[in-house]
Amino acid sequence: MKSLLNLIFKWKRKIFWGILALFIVDGAQLVLPLVIRSVVNAIEKNRELISFVKYSLLIVLLSLFVVVFRFFWRYFILGAGREIEAYLRKKLYDHLITLPPAFFQKKGIGNLMAHLTNDLEAIRMGTGIGVVAFFDFLIMITFSFAIMFSISFKLTLFVLIPFPFLTLTMFFIGPRIHIFFSKVQSKFSDLTEKSKEIISAIRVIKSFVQEKGELNEFMKENKKYLKENINLAFVFGIFQSIIILISGLGILFLIIFGGKKVILTDISLGDFVAFVSYLDLLIWPMMAVGWTVNLFQRSSASMERINKLLKEKSDIVDGYVSIKGSFKGFIEIKNLYYKYENKEVLKGINLKIEPGKFLGITGKPGAGKSTLLYLLARIYDPPPESILIDGICIRNYKLNDLRKNVILLEQEPFVFSTTIRENVLLGSPNGATEEDIKKAIYLSKFIKDINNFKEGLNTIVGERGVTLSGGQRERLALSRIFLRRPKILLIDDALSSLDFETEKEVFENIFREFKGITLIVVSTRVSVLSKCDEIIVMEEGEIIEKGTHEELIKNRGFYNALYELQIELMKEEILKK
Repeated sequence: MKSLLNLIFKWKRKIFWGILALFIVDGAQLVLPLVIRSVVNAIEKNRELISFVKYSLLIVLLSLFVVVFRFFWRYFILGAGREIEAYLRKKLYDHLITLPPAFFQKKGIGNLMAHLTNDLEAIRMGTGIGVVAFFDFLIMITFSFAIMFSISFKLTLFVLIPFPFLTLTMFFIGPRIHIFFSKVQSKFSDLTEKSKEIISAIRVIKSFVQEKGELNEFMKENKKYLKENINLAFVFGIFQSIIILISGLGILFLIIFGGKKVILTDISLGDFVAFVSYLDLLIWPMMAVGWTVNLFQRSSASMERINKLLKEKSDIVDGYVSIKGSFKGFIEIKNLYYKYENKEVLKGINLKIEPGKFLGITGKPGAGKSTLLYLLARIYDPPPESILIDGICIRNYKLNDLRKNVILLEQEPFVFSTTIRENVLLGSPNGATEEDIKKAIYLSKFIKDINNFKEGLNTIVGERGVTLSGGQRERLALSRIFLRRPKILLIDDALSSLDFETEKEVFENIFREFKGITLIVVSTRVSVLSKCDEIIVMEEGEIIEKGTHEELIKNRGFYNALYELQIELMKEEILKK
């Protein structure tokens, strides 16, 4: 709750003006019963018509005040709630993009989406309409009872008899609303995660005819979410019912004791009508108490979840060394060991890659090839002083500078749900000319495909590039690299979907265009590896072979076996033709 109040205090100026406008609205509403009392008393005493005209004009004037200033409190307070929501969404987004990939694998995208939707909406409601309901309750209760005491002290005490039970109800039920809402949000996160998983895997589900099975799994999560919502609705329903009961008892006592006083002429009929009007005015604030408690408990629970997320820290800490024009790209790996949890993935890797040299990496799946590239790009954090670039530990470089100069092209390149042009321009943060874009597409051998698209570069590729084939997505991602021109390029078997001839042409362009930069290529194709200055073979996290193409063939090891296998496959292909 403290965090929520701190957030409200941050927008104190805007909320203050909103509360002031709300005070004026409530003040006008509080005067209306007094005007009605005067009208009723005037009827009793048979006053002149001019009195009724005067009171009618006063009622119209007060109604205008209510209309005008109601706009202002909505603008200021509800506007502040929207601004708080936008502020938290940006803060959460800015924080999330600093966290490492391991965090997202553990947390789940659906879970995070729940934080960015339901939790933020709950906070907006608490800091917006919740603030309104709270101050509306304070103003109306305070001044209504003050006026009622001034009319009849004893009658007001009778009307107040049921109200202490409201405090006990709030004390008992309020915390339970908090607990149940936390459970609701947790189940919503699970439901969102399941929905995201099903939608992402829809092709696999349809291919294996698992629609019914996945529907059953979805319904299990849906029923859990429904159950927690029903529990919350049950508790809140009891709370609201008790509030309505207390309000009803107040009116009952007013009719019994107030009616008696009117008959005995202790109070006028106008006073009695004013009492009824004030109790009528109090019904909404009394109900709003329950709603306010509910809103604050919900928003407080959501704020706890958001704060827990904001407290997550990245293992990868920004360095202090800026990269300037002198960056050459000399890589030195010294006795590198790395493990995922308790599993050792890399064991004592030692390498030196001179600037402008090409290194090829091959080996069996799970050998640690991709992990090595992730460490070089500092997507994972290597041990101190285990990887140096230009003699400086990569942990000491500023992350933005490092990642502008060291680019990783992954096995499964990500394509955004926008146009081809926008996807390519991702590789050029400072913009690029039309000629630059076309050149990049030409070098990646994507130009023919684009010419076949009706909209050309303006073709929308769909969700994660669903309208493109695997090879097209790979070449689209490669186009970004041709625009960026990094100092160190890491390619993690990123063109495996291409046919032999296209891949050969693409790599010829890479080797030619990136001559002078440090290039590391993970591949199983000897046609690519043979163009590298040096090749290493990895197995179970270790380097088992190292040398040039010719040297490794003579070693008669894994690389030679790979070479001979691919030669045989090529011969078979030629014979088929």
